[in-house]
Amino acid sequence: MAYVVEVKREPMAAVLDLKGRGTTVAAVLARLGASLPDRPMTTARGPDLAVHWIGKDHWLLTAPIAEEARIAVVAEEEAERMRAGGASAVLLSDAYAFFSIRGRDAGAIVAIASPLDVHSRAFPEEGAALTEAFGLPALVVRRPDGFDLAVERSYANMIADYLARATTGTGGISHP
Repeated sequence: MAYVVEVKREPMAAVLDLKGRGTTVAAVLARLGASLPDRPMTTARGPDLAVHWIGKDHWLLTAPIAEEARIAVVAEEEAERMRAGGASAVLLSDAYAFFSIRGRDAGAIVAIASPLDVHSRAFPEEGAALTEAFGLPALVVRRPDGFDLAVERSYANMIADYLARATTGTGGISHP
């Protein structure tokens, strides 16, 4: 069965893993022009940055790769305050590959890939979860027109193949 969906492998993104006390993490994010989401398993978006609350005292900041140098400078400048405040920030940009899944049947494709309940009542717009996709650890974020999916970069080609098979049974994924 062919689905009405577009799956694209997105360009590399800047990723900062943040763990620890929310007040300490929030102070660092403020320097970057970002803020913490209001509740777990959601995303707070700014013009260029998104902060995903993915676990107890755990957030991922994502941004265009062009922002990586600025994020790295702030993380380095704030390293001592983070340690003193019971928090940490680790740049992981090269660890993840991102896919966008857009279109009418985007939820069906994510439901094939992941055990996550992606119905809008259970996983609303800007929902964010660390879950799995095709049995591998994955970040899933609901967007207004579909989903974003991030997986460990070493599995990106395999996930691209699985997504292509899930969407059409043949074909491939467009690359940037």
